[in-house]
Amino acid sequence: MILACQKSLIKLLETIPGIEKCVYRKANFHNFDVHSPLLELPRILGSTLDNIPLPIPNLKILNTQPIKLELPVGSFLKFGIIWAAKASNPTAAKRSCKLKCFQSLLDIAGVTFYSLQKEAGVDIQLLEILPILDLSSELNDFADTTGIIAKLDLVITVDTAVAHLTGKLGKPVWILLPCV
Repeated sequence: MILACQKSLIKLLETIPGIEKCVYRKANFHNFDVHSPLLELPRILGSTLDNIPLPIPNLKILNTQPIKLELPVGSFLKFGIIWAAKASNPTAAKRSCKLKCFQSLLDIAGVTFYSLQKEAGVDIQLLEILPILDLSSELNDFADTTGIIAKLDLVITVDTAVAHLTGKLGKPVWILLPCV
């Protein structure tokens, strides 16, 4: 099977059994028998709640860049946070919040917070003074993000891609919603 995806997903998804090749979604390739968007597969395959198989652990955590998470004395829990969606995303304005919304959480005893935010944007100055360890320089693609999430106890995010990834790894995730 050839899987076309975003560049940032290639290194992670090419480790899944059954995937022969991962290509950038805009690559020009013509050697295939059937083409389908992934979100159409449940309909095409006739998936129902009764015939969906149990989850298969198929994501490999690559150790291409070993990342050590500092844990200050007195801390025993590691929480990752993402407060803003990618600025180019059309729904970013309604899904994102300001980093200052997290300030009241930062005083929880025993918890160290790690920023998984790729682009801090206008919050960069506040990020530099808050007790949050910024991991943005370690996040080159979703394989790196996976390696970090595997070392965390909880992820709090507005980013649905990271929420899905966290869930796939079996880690607890809190998704911040713009409205209910």
